[in-house]
Amino acid sequence: MRTFSKNSSKTNIMNLKKIILHTILAVSFYSISTAQPPNTQLYYGLLHAHTLFSDGSGTPAEAYQAAKAAGLNFFAITEHNHALAENGAAERRDGILIANNHPLYNGHGTITITPNVNGSPHTINVKSVKEAAEDATTINFLAMYGQEFSTISSGNHVNVLNAPDVLTFPNGDFKQLYDWIQSTNDNNIIIQMNHPDVHSDLFGANANKNDYGIDESQLGNGFSEFVRNNDKYLQLIEVLSGPAMNDFASPGFHYESLEDDYYFYLVQGFHISPSAGQDNHFKTWGVASSARIGVYATALTNQAICEAFRSNCTFATEDKNLSIVFSINGSAMGSNISANSDQPLNMEIKIDDTDDASANYTIEIYGGAIDPKNYSQVTEVKARDGKTGDIHLSGNGTSTFTTVCSGDPEFYYIKVIEADGDRAWSAPVWINAPESGSGPGPVASTTFFWTKNPSSQVYHAEGCSSINTISPANLMSGTTPPSGRHQHACNVPVGDGH
Repeated sequence: MRTFSKNSSKTNIMNLKKIILHTILAVSFYSISTAQPPNTQLYYGLLHAHTLFSDGSGTPAEAYQAAKAAGLNFFAITEHNHALAENGAAERRDGILIANNHPLYNGHGTITITPNVNGSPHTINVKSVKEAAEDATTINFLAMYGQEFSTISSGNHVNVLNAPDVLTFPNGDFKQLYDWIQSTNDNNIIIQMNHPDVHSDLFGANANKNDYGIDESQLGNGFSEFVRNNDKYLQLIEVLSGPAMNDFASPGFHYESLEDDYYFYLVQGFHISPSAGQDNHFKTWGVASSARIGVYATALTNQAICEAFRSNCTFATEDKNLSIVFSINGSAMGSNISANSDQPLNMEIKIDDTDDASANYTIEIYGGAIDPKNYSQVTEVKARDGKTGDIHLSGNGTSTFTTVCSGDPEFYYIKVIEADGDRAWSAPVWINAPESGSGPGPVASTTFFWTKNPSSQVYHAEGCSSINTISPANLMSGTTPPSGRHQHACNVPVGDGH
């Protein structure tokens, strides 16, 4: 498996190889048909916001109306699910929580409450989040809702979109959460990993080692097992989060991005794509910044949008008008393709900004080898370790970049940087990656296979589907695995005799 460590001699060799190939093929700027998921349209929205029904301000009805006025196509309210939500709410603390009053989440009819408004109690009549969403949804606007589960100290937060009832699992019990999703068998349940902080949670001086359920007592002893069992439930990760506590509009706000966290979880094997959330705690829904999540979906319906999330057809952007499409060998971002060792990977990137057709862009390409570790052995990797190249584009248009496939499981995504500092991140294209829900299992094979490509660090058990991606000229086999390599997360078909 290829390594992307900046200090690796193998990386230097691969980078030289890429530079030579890139020089031969050159970067070109011309009008071509960049792959977009078929029969889709682009919609912009936000998936992380609060109201006075947890530790925010205003009502759900006000929030949806503000999101419409801000020009969003879809918008989700995600109240905290637990009774500790108001611990830091200051003047907004009044005990009005969906955890204390479940009908505020999914009840019917008028509900009378007395919240603190500007520090004083005021009695008002409201509708539940569910009914406010139903009332706000039109042909041009999709009002979504869900819950923000758990606490930061017990494993961080995840948004659970379309949960029908208030979640009552103990904070931090992600196993119960994932088991419940499996039992519901509802494809509209979507999980977003909120405001990740891998450095502090996994590697900092006071690391709790329980990020999103990463805990041996809950979800196994390593990322390969975590991914095998739970990848299918996790679809999104916030690359942009906040500014949660700003009580004013900040259209030019630039984020401290969470790209390193995105990159880290991709290396561990998760099939996730980038999201943006304002995490509003005041009446700034849709205007706290210009950040948006863009999603390519077949229709503006809850089912179609959720299907697009599951297909990882998203990008996150600080420019609310920017659109990007990224593809490899004709397959759109979110795809999982097969390629042989040394096969060219032809990347196409299309950029369009409707209100600035002459903007200048730097497009950075990032790649990584999928290499899940045991929790005790995991090391901190950052996006800079996987930077593969960059290209420049002036004005709206399409550009290309070509590299070569390692033959092993890997991924690529792009980051777009505008001259004014706004950035956007695409979903990845995965190459030779185990499908969601698959992973290593007991293997009794006595024959092993590998590529003679020196950049590879893995070998395969007999029956692994990845063997078919190695060209016959590069395929090696034997009864003893090659030294210096480790076994790939082999997906050996059941009934194959192993």
